[in-house]
Amino acid sequence: MQIKLLLAACLLGIVSGETTPETLASSPPEENTCNAEMDKMRECSQIGTIDLRHWDKPGFEKNIPLFTNWLQCIGETKCSLVQKVIEKAQTKFEGMLHFNKHLSTCLGNNALVKFSMACSQEFMNTRNACEDTAYLDCVAKRMEKHEKCTLKDVKTYQDYQPQLIRYCTLKQEIHELKKQRVIKLG
Repeated sequence: MQIKLLLAACLLGIVSGETTPETLASSPPEENTCNAEMDKMRECSQIGTIDLRHWDKPGFEKNIPLFTNWLQCIGETKCSLVQKVIEKAQTKFEGMLHFNKHLSTCLGNNALVKFSMACSQEFMNTRNACEDTAYLDCVAKRMEKHEKCTLKDVKTYQDYQPQLIRYCTLKQEIHELKKQRVIKLG
């Protein structure tokens, strides 16, 4: 299954507060600006697709130009939600590149998925805050026991945890921004 490069197709924008001449410079962008920027993101997603399922295969870096072209197509944005969506997409893509380069032998062939599913079930009720590293520590412990993972792999994964936490935080921030937005379809 190929996933559209645009990870934000289902996301919504922000409802801006009342704008006066005094608050115009510091207020969130108009709702129309967010809608236009989201439309632009959708248009730019037509540039190409990245098969995210194969992050662990050789040649994944060939997707860098597609991702770069997508970012260039979107250009500068003013809408806070769109900025967060772009940052989330960048964080995810950079993570996949990092894992491809450093951890594909250890975490490839669905090993990461298996570790994640096992740890998700174990910490389903306790994993509320992104800063709670119990889930990430669980994955690291499973890596330590995996025959294809070395201690260097575990260290590489642990060193990357701040970016995984940032990705989680961005997901939460986007969710909150979506709740503030009036849904306008069509």
